[in-house]
Amino acid sequence: MEKVVIPFNFEELAPAEQNEIVPICLSRQDREGKQIAWRWFEATCDIQWPLRALAKRVLNDVWRVSELADTSVQTVWTRYGTDFGRSPEMRIYAEAKWCAKDLRSGTHRERRGKTVALEDLDFALRNRALVDPIEYEDRYMAGIDLAEWSKRLEIAGDLESKVILDHLRDGRNWDEVGELTGRSANSAQRRFWRQISETLSTFTRKNRRR
Repeated sequence: MEKVVIPFNFEELAPAEQNEIVPICLSRQDREGKQIAWRWFEATCDIQWPLRALAKRVLNDVWRVSELADTSVQTVWTRYGTDFGRSPEMRIYAEAKWCAKDLRSGTHRERRGKTVALEDLDFALRNRALVDPIEYEDRYMAGIDLAEWSKRLEIAGDLESKVILDHLRDGRNWDEVGELTGRSANSAQRRFWRQISETLSTFTRKNRRR
């Protein structure tokens, strides 16, 4: 299978220079054999050093950066295709952070039960909290994260939703959240989404006025 190596000029570097860089090797095609849009590789090249740092920090092995980056590129390509958004680099890096957690904890299947609730919440914030979902990457990377939403719920006086959110941020699934809050898993979910939707709607209205 054809490969893309980052930096793009890696093969042209002197041996001494090559020894100082951990190359990032990516599949040129997706899992169906289709060519991945080149812009995703350019974006990966732009953030190659942050990706290496992420692999070293989370996986304790900078040489796993290829595994991390390749999975992330495959995922954003499948999800967005040629819709690169305002910052394809941030889309790749945001995906790489999730991927790093998967690789550190084992397979996604093993981690799924602990994170599905948190991932669902993240998806909701992307698609319901902001008028422009593409703008979410820029705002999210700038610091509008789940910790801020926890504070937002506290300010709104919705302490029960804040407690549930904090449990989700700790990696608990809905069964565990229900047990900790004295509810069934379904009841905890319904209560949480009903209450947090009000906060999401308020935030959306404020963004439309800007």
